[in-house]
Amino acid sequence: MSKPNLADFNSWITETTPLLRENRWHEIDVAHLIGAIEDLGKSERRGIASQLARLLLHLLKWQYSTFHFHEVHLKLFNSLLEQGFGRIKRCNQA
Repeated sequence: MSKPNLADFNSWITETTPLLRENRWHEIDVAHLIGAIEDLGKSERRGIASQLARLLLHLLKWQYSTFHFHEVHLKLFNSLLEQGFGRIKRCNQA
């Protein structure tokens, strides 16, 4: 099996996935698989941090705003909270 190239990551995934399903462990590039899994974890953490930062920014705007927020803003806050907590929950389950 060839080493995965960042430019061809999808091809590497397509090549590696069947090997995992078929338990062909000796053909899997373990070092690159570990790296890919670690990158997924980092991506999730960045995503959570980004969602929490957005939520904090909106809450600060709401607190210091001179006008009243409408129902649409409350829906946005609820959506941000659900997305953020959903990602945290998925990370904790992993």
